[in-house]
Amino acid sequence: MSDAQAERGLFGTGEPLARASDDDFEELRRARLLLERAEEMAGIGSWEFDYATRKVVGSPGALRIYGAPPAGLRIEDMEKVPLPEYRALMDRARDDHVQKGLPYDVVFAIRRMNDGAVLDVHSRAAWDPVHKRLFGIIRDITREKRAEEEILRLNRELEARVAERTHQLSAANEALSRALTELEARHEQKIIAEKMATLGRLVATLSHELNTPLGAIKSESGSGLRDAPSLAGHLNAVRGLDEGDFTTLLELLGMADSEWMGTPESLRQSRSRRKAYEKALAAVDCEDAGIVSDELVDIGYEGSVGQLVAMRRGPSFAALVHLAWELTAGLRADAVVSTAAEKAERVVRTLQTYVSGGLGQKLVRIEVGATVERALESLRRMAGPGVSIECRWGEGTELHCFPEQLEQVWSNLISNALHSMGRSGSLHIESLRDGGEILVRVIDDGPGIPEEIRDRVFTPFFTTKPAGLGAGLGLDSSRRILEEIGGSIGFESRPGRTCFTVRLKAAT
Repeated sequence: MSDAQAERGLFGTGEPLARASDDDFEELRRARLLLERAEEMAGIGSWEFDYATRKVVGSPGALRIYGAPPAGLRIEDMEKVPLPEYRALMDRARDDHVQKGLPYDVVFAIRRMNDGAVLDVHSRAAWDPVHKRLFGIIRDITREKRAEEEILRLNRELEARVAERTHQLSAANEALSRALTELEARHEQKIIAEKMATLGRLVATLSHELNTPLGAIKSESGSGLRDAPSLAGHLNAVRGLDEGDFTTLLELLGMADSEWMGTPESLRQSRSRRKAYEKALAAVDCEDAGIVSDELVDIGYEGSVGQLVAMRRGPSFAALVHLAWELTAGLRADAVVSTAAEKAERVVRTLQTYVSGGLGQKLVRIEVGATVERALESLRRMAGPGVSIECRWGEGTELHCFPEQLEQVWSNLISNALHSMGRSGSLHIESLRDGGEILVRVIDDGPGIPEEIRDRVFTPFFTTKPAGLGAGLGLDSSRRILEEIGGSIGFESRPGRTCFTVRLKAAT
């Protein structure tokens, strides 16, 4: 600061000041530096226009915004900085402020002097009528304006997208409405078609399942009359046997398993027994070893291979086996008819339960073990000669149920277990109380359920049994029965152990 400036005053008031010290100058320098930094960070600057001298004074911030040279602003330069289209607006705002006292608050665009860049600025000013000066601030709002414009652009795009998506959604709703109308129009026809398809599968399965046992019954029903004429010949053959052959015949007849006759066993088991017999008989030069082995399997011979070889007493052994096979023909026919009738009865009972549920049955309170025992009564004959059945009933296992329905569940599970085990194995059935539930487990030591079909065992019409031995409704029917009375069924299986667990609500 010069001495003249000090005499005139720091702020242009014209009042003389005391001579400033070096500390005062340093303090002013720091204050000016801070002000410049503040202006730079805020993007603002200050200016003053003296009407008397027509001089313009601008702060460093204002010079930076206008792009003015370090020498400062000239009035003619400052008037050229605003874009031409804003000149009239600025003049009117200035005149209204100076002459009428209206606020000077203007947003306009400038072309910077040094690089020609176009900036948006906001200027506010105040009029000093005493000194005839207009002073104010200017702020660079270019980024704000660009941001506002970007927001407006994004809003317009968003509105356009919303309008487009709304149109698409409206079109989709119209299409969906038409589709629903069409679906409703076809719904009843589809239901009828599905019912007819299910009925068709059921009729086809039922026809096959009933035709098989009925055919067996029909074919064996006249066997007694057909075999009567040959009975005399068989008796004469028996009379003509010597003591040794007669003893052999009695042993064969005694070993014949009439309980097993007519009951189907797996092809693998019958084939393995036949091969073992044929091999043993061929080793001792038995004539027609293959035919003899077939007849031994048919009569249900359960002796060991060693016993079989020991029984052979000469070339007449084959004839003795054939005679035993002829004499047991009636038993086999009776067993076939009985088994076929039981199968037909089970198919009809399963179908009745599957279709009608508990309709017409009486709800009773009963020990769960009693329903299992009733189901076992008609199934024990299915068990192979080497199958053991063990039952163990726990305490507090009473429940309310339709006994006939529950017996059907046990019949399905037990018959499946017996079929899987074949001629030998162990079947264990147990009940126990578990809180408010009764658990019934049916456990067999058969080959187990293959992993690849475990998710299909409860599917209607699915069965792994050979044709004529299963309708594929047993497990699905059991599941439906249990669900109707608030129970459930599940299983776990591995080779050598399959366990079906039924959960039922205990009576209170």
